[in-house]
Amino acid sequence: NFTLRHADLIIAQTIKQKNKLSKIGINKVKFIRSGQPPAKTNNKLRKKNYILWVARVEKWKRPEILLELARKLKKYNFVMVAPGFDMYPDYDLDFLSEITNTPNIRFINKVPFSEIDMLFREAKIFINTSLYEGFPNTFIQSWKNSTPVVSLDVDPDDIIKTNKLGYQSKTISNMCKHIKKLMIDDPFYKKTSKNCYKYYVNNLHINRMVKSHASVYKNLMK
Repeated sequence: NFTLRHADLIIAQTIKQKNKLSKIGINKVKFIRSGQPPAKTNNKLRKKNYILWVARVEKWKRPEILLELARKLKKYNFVMVAPGFDMYPDYDLDFLSEITNTPNIRFINKVPFSEIDMLFREAKIFINTSLYEGFPNTFIQSWKNSTPVVSLDVDPDDIIKTNKLGYQSKTISNMCKHIKKLMIDDPFYKKTSKNCYKYYVNNLHINRMVKSHASVYKNLMK
């Protein structure tokens, strides 16, 4: 790719991305994590016992796995925020009908980015069913709101596993077990929730990202 090979510098969001570029001979790469501003806290807002899924309805996001989880875990409530049924051809209205007719799934077509923090803050767990991702913004939105993540496959640089921010489940069966563990074991949940917020503050707060980017751009301008 001409742009990659002739750029003065490339910023990678994960170590894995940086290593992939290095393997094809692109070494002018700086690793900087994504970041977001802190959530607007509301002391009256409490965790609710729902499991949140937020993504576009594209094939690699695998929303059908959410439907499978809801059917296997009928005692738990799921909230699905999924823009794109009118934009992407991967899933038709029959699939949407299956979602909306599943009693323990609340379907929301679209939520403005400025308002979605409340859903992440109220959610007990955020789940990710994607086949692959870079560094998902939804993970940051979860952790800044003290919400653990249960991810089927995606765990960039093993962050979830290393920092105990939830689970990378690898199978749907394990995903069910991990969701149940977080929903039932309150002391374990509280500890994991605290880990999430601590990791956000120490690594993903927007102030840290801005300082890193500013340093990079100053050096480029020399």
